[in-house]
Amino acid sequence: MEVQISCENLKLGYGADVLVDGLSFTVGKGDYLCIVGENGAGKSTLLRTLLGLQKPLAGKITFGNGLRQNEIGYLPQRTFVQRDFPASVWEVVLSGCQGRCGLRPFYNREEKQIALRAMEQLEITALARTCYRDLSGGQQQRVLLARALCASDKMLVLDEPVSGLDPKMAETMYRLVERINRETGITVIMISHDIKEAIPYATHILHMGKEYFFGTAEEYHRSCFGNAFLSISFCGECPHCWGADCPVFFHAGRDAGIEALFLYRGRSVPRGFRGHGSGGGDGFYRRHAHYPSGHGILCYLTVAHGTEREDQRGRSHCHDFRGSSSANVSGDVCTTLFGSTSILTLTKMQVGMCGVLSAVVIGVFVLFYNKIFAVTFDENFARAAGTPVGTYNLMLAVLIAVIIVLAMNLVGSLLISALVIFPALSAMRVFSSFKSVILCSAVFSVVCAFVGIVLSILAGTPVGATVVMIDILAFAVFYGIGSLKNGGL
Repeated sequence: MEVQISCENLKLGYGADVLVDGLSFTVGKGDYLCIVGENGAGKSTLLRTLLGLQKPLAGKITFGNGLRQNEIGYLPQRTFVQRDFPASVWEVVLSGCQGRCGLRPFYNREEKQIALRAMEQLEITALARTCYRDLSGGQQQRVLLARALCASDKMLVLDEPVSGLDPKMAETMYRLVERINRETGITVIMISHDIKEAIPYATHILHMGKEYFFGTAEEYHRSCFGNAFLSISFCGECPHCWGADCPVFFHAGRDAGIEALFLYRGRSVPRGFRGHGSGGGDGFYRRHAHYPSGHGILCYLTVAHGTEREDQRGRSHCHDFRGSSSANVSGDVCTTLFGSTSILTLTKMQVGMCGVLSAVVIGVFVLFYNKIFAVTFDENFARAAGTPVGTYNLMLAVLIAVIIVLAMNLVGSLLISALVIFPALSAMRVFSSFKSVILCSAVFSVVCAFVGIVLSILAGTPVGATVVMIDILAFAVFYGIGSLKNGGL
């Protein structure tokens, strides 16, 4: 067997919190490894360690058969940010080639062909120009799987790929992954909580928990682990089994769903799908249901108390302000908060700095556009592909900070957020791709700023406030256009 990954005596966790200890297994070329186990067993932590997103506390991971750590196609769990992200399917799939680009800022023809083949393989070519956020859950997972295929033709790592999908769509996804594994020979490592549905497609099983099992799918079916999790048929003799006589199902409260409780030699041993503890039924969940509410009240009281103290400090600060003769507080407060009352009050140096900085921002964004998109859409995937995520995040933070500081002279500190938010919100109402949203936001900002400055000069109104009012009116127009485009208000 050609071994691609070998793990020896792995110890995984976060600081003093050890989740996995003494884990050893191997993954061969073409294997389909399904990782199963209870919540909190360290399954996702293991995947993050294999991808290099975190380091093991102890043990050794060896890559072989020409596989490098940044050559693994990763399908992470979907995030809330992705669900509303303005990006086309083509942009998302093509971003999977970031690991192939290296320091090169643009994709070449070969990488675009790889993205096209991945989309054809997953039958999503017709969705290329569709916005990712407008897709169903199953379609989104196909898009992310196509992106993972762009990243590697050697190994796929899938973290709960059917999470949030209905049973029919989940089965379709399992069959799709199995077909890719069988036809292309690519190795698959997949985490799944849907054990009965996922295991039939796997060649090997890694069961994680207080004790570990690693072997073929056939061996797993014959083991006590397989008996416990697949058929709930317990041998009663093996120390690994819970020796349950029968499962008992009962309702565990209004919002708790259905809980399974197994009887073990007369003792209540919870083996449920939600929560933990040996309390019974409604009372158990009713007691615990108070905790979030109590915590919320505590947080509310803490915030309220803190707000009161802040208010007292604020009043004290205002008192000091009124009695202070410092140069920092003796100036025009309106100019600080709302910007210059006239564009003509800005010095030539300030205008020049704004112009130079605008050119720098545009140049940097164009040069690193693909990197910025990959990091913004899915930071974990970009990091797993070898992209220096921290460097690009720092670059963006510095550029934004400098822009805000310089722009405060024109629009004031209170109106900066409006000028940052309105262009993007407006563009997202009409356009579906990341590039279109960025270009529209830039044009939107320039046009609204120009119109606002001209009106402020003609009407004698503060520049910042006038520009923001134009932004609001333009946003209303884009909102109406987007509503019509999407089929009505």
